[in-house]
Amino acid sequence: MIPPLLMDVKPHHRVLDMCAAPGSKTAQLIEMLHAEQTEGWPEGFVMANDSDNKRCYIMVHQAKRLNSPCFMIVNQDASLMPTLMLTGKEGNKYPLQFDRILCDVPCSGDGTLRKNYMIWKKWNLGSALNLHSLQYRILLRGVELLKVGGRLIYSTCSFNPIENEAVVAAILHKSQGSIELVETSAMLPELRRMPGISSWKVLVDGKEIHTLDEVPENETRYRTTMWPPENVDKLNLQRCIRMLPHHEDSGGFFVAVIEKTDHLPWSKLGRAKKEETHSQAEDADNKSETSQIKKMETDCGRDKTDIPDKKREVDDHSEAEMVPKCKKMKYQNVYKEDPFVFFKDDVEIWPSIQSFYGVIDEFPLNQMFTRCYVGKKRNLYMVNSAVCQIVKLCEGKLKVINCGVKVWSRSDAKGVECDFRLAQDGIYCIYPYLTCRKVDITRDDVRVLLTEENPFSSKLFKDTKTAIEALAQGSVIFVYDPKKFNKDSQDLVLYIVGWRGKASVRSFVPKGDRFHILRLCDMLPDVTDKVIVNAAGKSLDV
Repeated sequence: MIPPLLMDVKPHHRVLDMCAAPGSKTAQLIEMLHAEQTEGWPEGFVMANDSDNKRCYIMVHQAKRLNSPCFMIVNQDASLMPTLMLTGKEGNKYPLQFDRILCDVPCSGDGTLRKNYMIWKKWNLGSALNLHSLQYRILLRGVELLKVGGRLIYSTCSFNPIENEAVVAAILHKSQGSIELVETSAMLPELRRMPGISSWKVLVDGKEIHTLDEVPENETRYRTTMWPPENVDKLNLQRCIRMLPHHEDSGGFFVAVIEKTDHLPWSKLGRAKKEETHSQAEDADNKSETSQIKKMETDCGRDKTDIPDKKREVDDHSEAEMVPKCKKMKYQNVYKEDPFVFFKDDVEIWPSIQSFYGVIDEFPLNQMFTRCYVGKKRNLYMVNSAVCQIVKLCEGKLKVINCGVKVWSRSDAKGVECDFRLAQDGIYCIYPYLTCRKVDITRDDVRVLLTEENPFSSKLFKDTKTAIEALAQGSVIFVYDPKKFNKDSQDLVLYIVGWRGKASVRSFVPKGDRFHILRLCDMLPDVTDKVIVNAAGKSLDV
């Protein structure tokens, strides 16, 4: 996917995907966030949003594959994303703004005509007209939520300039130089493309019209933002990217890379800066005007409190535009989400987990949560500090569908000191905080654990067997560090969550992931071996 590649995501970035479903681009963003991370988690996060509740659950499955504690999925109208107020280290409140935003907005989809043959039958001019206002509102809200110095990607899978350049040009014109298009010629240099266009036609019933006044009265879909603005030549629309299907033997696409260089003119900080510049330029005139007003007040006996506060009226109006009034979303016939219950220091189940796995005191317990208030806690999840703070503060403002990664699951095994076993999903996040239940294994041990179900301990390396037998029954972490055996090895460092039974062991790595690890480490069985036989005599297809 092209848009995420242009975002330049770093581990500390706060990333928002405004129209994320089905989640392919979101998965790319999460991978980029973790690109420089092997253990623990990055400071940043990815917030994936979609207005369709059902499509949000598709994203849950996409994101779960990546096992990240730094993502959250929310269900909200993108054009009405609320401003979330966070608490700083000194207790001060500040609005949440994002370093990177992806606006892959709903579009007519005519760029997908190669794979979606129904486009040929259903396409008409009205599709772009119906979507233009929504696309404009989403992009407008996106630039409002963007941090100064941040980058926003606006993209569609459409050819129509009404959905592409018209939307971008309208926002650039409204922003009065506070945002600008980024030069993309040096980005992805091998990507074949076309520059954006600065002139296009607006049609009504097949006839070109030049202004909104020419539109028939019965047509209500047209907006002034559909026509190129007067300063279109100064907006550098040629910096946009247009991809046609034959360029890369793919679908058609439009991408605009926008950077925020200053506060928006209608924001509070933008107005303050403008007023400061204006006051400095006309300081002498203002003093004269002030003296005249004071003289009039004295002559008329008028009190100062009766003077209308025009500045306050302007502030109220602008703030209402900056933070759109959020409509109450209708969640009829929609599953009500389980609560996010974060742990406190006095939680009952924690002492047994901490002692069994040797969890150090620096472990961020307040970032771990479960999804129920009462009853047995089945699964324990982990998020980073940024996501934790947002989930706690956004209650009632955002509908959070899912977040975090599973780190512990309840086990009903008898004769085990701890009721919770480790989960493979989150082992790379919490491994640095654990001091017990770790067993070093060899390359051959990895092959045994990943190709056999419940192998006997005797099948493992002698030192591995000794280390396992010294542990009590329960969950363990098998650690394979290839550098200990061969400094030049290119194998991955593996943390495999397993179980130490009475006479056997097993791994909790899913079957699909097992074969993936074996391929990466070049440990797959010989081609002649068609099946892998487990300890119980049952075969596992390769």
